[in-house]
Amino acid sequence: MKILLSGTASDSHTWNLVYLGLFLEELGHEVVGLGPCVDAELLAAACLRHAPDAVVLSSVNGHGYRDGLTAVRRLRAEPALA
Repeated sequence: MKILLSGTASDSHTWNLVYLGLFLEELGHEVVGLGPCVDAELLAAACLRHAPDAVVLSSVNGHGYRDGLTAVRRLRAEPALA
């Protein structure tokens, strides 16, 4: 399974992304890592470019909920991804 792994727009933490990426690869998945501080537009563009089977958003700060909702709304607004 191809998985797109990303931090949310306001989250600059990287250890969680490294850990999740290694864990998913260990389970046999192909991981496309976008890194931290990825906004909804960049996430949507990456989804269109890479056509992942799943998207994993990670956040360890207090804005993750808001940023996650923004990202999900943006992905749902893209006809090719909805």
